[in-house]
Order: sequence, then structure tokens, then C-alpha cells
Amino acid sequence: MAHKTLTISEEAYDALAKLKTQNESFTEVILRLSRQKKAGKLSEYIETMGADEDLAQEIEQASRRLRSSRLRKKHNPGGSLNRGLPRHKLSG
Repeated sequence: MAHKTLTISEEAYDALAKLKTQNESFTEVILRLSRQKKAGKLSEYIETMGADEDLAQEIEQASRRLRSSRLRKKHNPGGSLNRGLPRHKLSG
């Protein structure tokens, strides 16, 4: 495989280094990030990162917190759940 040399700022290097996993090369980081825009879904992006038990546990915990969060439950004055459906006034 052919190689190219790139010159980047210290800031850009540090940003890439923070995104790099332990067993990942900088080439793999750049390719993963470039695929991120194409993926479109968080689940697809996460799949490009490979297996990571700690990350999987954190995502599962965050998902449980979101499902049980009162912030996600919107109540209308009558007390029933607002399911996000548009409200329409009938004229007549």
C-alpha cells in the first residue's frame, strides 16, 4: 500500500490522538471519521469502532437512563402523555 506524508498542526494531532483507540492506527482513525458522515446513524458509527466492552456498558446505561427519564415524558395539562402528535383545531 502506498503511503503519503501529511503535515498537521499540534492541535489537529492532539485531537486525532484523543480519538484514537489503543490498537488503532492514525490511518484507521481518519478512515473511521471519514465514514462517520456516510453512516448517518449512531449505531452504524459505533460499529465502525470495533468491540469495546466498556463503551457498550456505558451506552446501555445511558439508554436505560433515557428510557426512565422524566424529561422524555411530556404531560399535557389533562395529565395524559403528549405523544408528539400535531394538534389541529377544527373549524366549523
